[in-house]
Amino acid sequence: MVRIVLAEDDFQERLLYKKFLQNESFTIYEAENGEDAIRIMKEKKADILITDILMPELNGLEAMASLLQERPQAKIIAISGGNIATDPIEGLKLASRLGARRILRKPFSREALKQAVAGTLATGS
Repeated sequence: MVRIVLAEDDFQERLLYKKFLQNESFTIYEAENGEDAIRIMKEKKADILITDILMPELNGLEAMASLLQERPQAKIIAISGGNIATDPIEGLKLASRLGARRILRKPFSREALKQAVAGTLATGS
């Protein structure tokens, strides 16, 4: 069974994304911030991190950098609807350069999330 950590500080959005993936054969662990996401990734030996970029305590980019330092082949999907500087997708571009396998701009569909997960799983370790 595929283990996914879903890091999103907005409870309603986290619930929606979890629902998007619910009928698949995934185990979903929820995190409210980057610190929780890293801890859960380690504890549960999760396969994929889906992380929002803008979060409190440790943002998604910082969480990605920390995780990739320990696990360079970590499979990460970055999501964001907020803006960094003046470009609303700048954070996603940076996430891609840091090593995110897929990026999704909010709002996105159930199908887009499922495709991102499937594509990320299909990439080599």
